[in-house]
Amino acid sequence: GEVLTHVSEAGLSEEAAEQIRGMAGDTHRMERIGDHIKRLMVAAARQHESEKRRMSVESLLFLTEVGNDLQETFDDLAIYLSPDGTHEQAEALMAHVDKGRKAMRKFSKRLLKSDERGTPALILTMDVVHVIEDIYDRLRSISHVDPLAD
Repeated sequence: GEVLTHVSEAGLSEEAAEQIRGMAGDTHRMERIGDHIKRLMVAAARQHESEKRRMSVESLLFLTEVGNDLQETFDDLAIYLSPDGTHEQAEALMAHVDKGRKAMRKFSKRLLKSDERGTPALILTMDVVHVIEDIYDRLRSISHVDPLAD
């Protein structure tokens, strides 16, 4: 909020002000992604607290794949946000994010139909899935904001 107040008082062109608002929004989204990653670390620690909370091997393997996919997505994001980022890179980033979001939804539905329903392990797994979905949503929002628009 404070950044936007300074922008409105600075007498910048509408284009420059819009670009700064976009960067401020992206910064906020990235901070929230950092918060989500911290939540994932807490969930990982909780999994080791008791046998009841242990995620299934299938869930752990899937979430490992998702972690690798997220790393690739963050790499794509870094390229897109670089000074040489292009609209094509933004589109590729959105496609990558959408693929991850669809995989998470499919996994969620499968979990809800599993025999583990209602168990502490499933609850922890669903919490992790929810956090990862939030990360994908924030990444998608960043890819929508184009600081390089002409």
